[in-house]
Amino acid sequence: MSPSGGLLWHWRAWRSQAQWRPVCAQISDWLDQVEPRSSELMLIGASAGWMMPTAWLQRFKRVLVWDIDGLAEPLFRWRHGAALKASATELVFQRADALANLDSLLDAHPQACVLFDNVLGQVRFHFNDLDAVSDHIYKITQALKGREWGSLHDAFSGPIEPA
Repeated sequence: MSPSGGLLWHWRAWRSQAQWRPVCAQISDWLDQVEPRSSELMLIGASAGWMMPTAWLQRFKRVLVWDIDGLAEPLFRWRHGAALKASATELVFQRADALANLDSLLDAHPQACVLFDNVLGQVRFHFNDLDAVSDHIYKITQALKGREWGSLHDAFSGPIEPA
């Protein structure tokens, strides 16, 4: 079981759609204001696209998706595939850790805009030291200089203590 995906996580996401509706609406409103110049989107960590508005994805001619979760692709296609196909948006899915190969992926898609969907907030689970997390995030932001990019994430990842 991974803290960033798997069957239990997706089952909970599916069951929680009504609770997520307000946050999904906020994400949709935010993305509606974003008008990328690129016709290609690199979507990193999209999972099943539980929070992603299909209409925004349809703005692109090509959507390239990377996720480490084996259930991400079939569930993403179930949620968004028919609409993307209807709008002639090409969907390319890779089961891989895009953060581990980010520099080469960015080089391979120099004109694409990049959206991290519920992934950068989970970086802390993959390092033991918070300074290492900060360094890793800093390197990511440096690699994205000069490119259209964004990141969205729910408020908390993992256990939290009340303030």
